[in-house]
Amino acid sequence: MIVAVQYTTVNAVARLGLFSSSRRRLDPAEALTLVPVRAPHVREAQAGDEIVLSVQRRDGRAVRALSWFFTLPEHKSFQLDRIGTLVWQLCDGATPVGEIARRVGEDFGWPDTQARTAVLQFLSHLSERHLVGFPAAGDPAPPR
Repeated sequence: MIVAVQYTTVNAVARLGLFSSSRRRLDPAEALTLVPVRAPHVREAQAGDEIVLSVQRRDGRAVRALSWFFTLPEHKSFQLDRIGTLVWQLCDGATPVGEIARRVGEDFGWPDTQARTAVLQFLSHLSERHLVGFPAAGDPAPPR
């Protein structure tokens, strides 16, 4: 069964602006209530105590044209460090961003504000690369 899910994207550069069909700004307290979900097209592999994420290349017009001249990789990989691995594992569709930040701060001995800032920025980067999404209220999590 295929479930259509509308995702929104968190963008830290725009000071946590929330992008979906309409643009609005999020305050940090509201951002901490979002629940990140791993994108279903992302594959993961364990590399010691870290995780490597892999995404298959999308073949649009520009990519097909460039492939005539260059050898392009079939997959794009992202290696996560220990902190990134913890955040990725907690992007389970049930754990809100605030709880993820609390766990990161607790596990790595960071102050609350540092953990919140780091987690929000990291999730923003993952979201910009379409590795995680934030389902709109009432939407089910995508199948894994």
